Amino acid sequence: MKLILSRKGFDSASGGTPSPYFADGSLFSIPIPDHRINTSYQAMGHPRWNVGDMVEQLTRHKVTREHGAHIDPDLIAGNLPRTGQWRPLFGQYGAAQAHLRNQGVGPGDVFLFFGLFRRVNVEKGCFSWCQRTKPFHAIWGYMQIEEVIALEGKTVSKRTWFGYHPHCQFEAPQNTLYTGSQQLTLTGRKSHLPGAGVLPHLLDDTRLTQPNATQVTHWQLPKWIYPSGTKKPLSYHGDLSRWSQNATHTLLTAVARGQEFVLDCTHYPESIGWIDQILGLAAAREPC
Repeated sequence: MKLILSRKGFDSASGGTPSPYFADGSLFSIPIPDHRINTSYQAMGHPRWNVGDMVEQLTRHKVTREHGAHIDPDLIAGNLPRTGQWRPLFGQYGAAQAHLRNQGVGPGDVFLFFGLFRRVNVEKGCFSWCQRTKPFHAIWGYMQIEEVIALEGKTVSKRTWFGYHPHCQFEAPQNTLYTGSQQLTLTGRKSHLPGAGVLPHLLDDTRLTQPNATQVTHWQLPKWIYPSGTKKPLSYHGDLSRWSQNATHTLLTAVARGQEFVLDCTHYPESIGWIDQILGLAAAREPC
């Protein structure tokens, strides 16, 4: 099995701001804007907030409620009106998809989606950034792959159950969709968790950026992920000078850009229990 740390959502390059981290410990990853997409931020559902208001206020109207929203990965059934056949989906293309293909990513492998977040205040429906708080990287969602669908060179009907997806609305080299499994299965054992979803709350182990770090790319990871001996490092992080350890964690200076970082769990068997643990704890945690 392979674990893929996949960077998704608003950041300084796409959207111009972090996504919001709320006072109750919850996260909401804002999809990046995309002029090619018909679905707007205003059309997105959220159980508590108006997404159009959120986007406009946090970006100071640089991104408006009418902008097309690249909802990908699409993990939340309530985000949009659905057909009965809907399944969680994630799309990739170009160099990032070539990297996934070259790393042998396929059915059974698990994406852990991470992004850039910052604490926000919400008062009477108005959103603002908390002063003196810093952005940080955190894991906010996951998806275990059930099927890989090659889209390049194919015309997808909008009546197909996945025809609404952003990657079916444009042509691109190596354009590919990944569907989510029904139930998370690790080492042949079915979990009580669905095969894809979002993490409702931030945990110490799902926050990637080190506490008090000067850069969001200064990560704090489990000790087992240190690439000692013949272990193959997390992809794009083969420079061992990026890695160090302290008494409790492995420290990594992550690359500034790049979308898909792949870890071969064969070399890191502890990764399976870690995935199960953090997803289970995040799903079980009560609001603050």
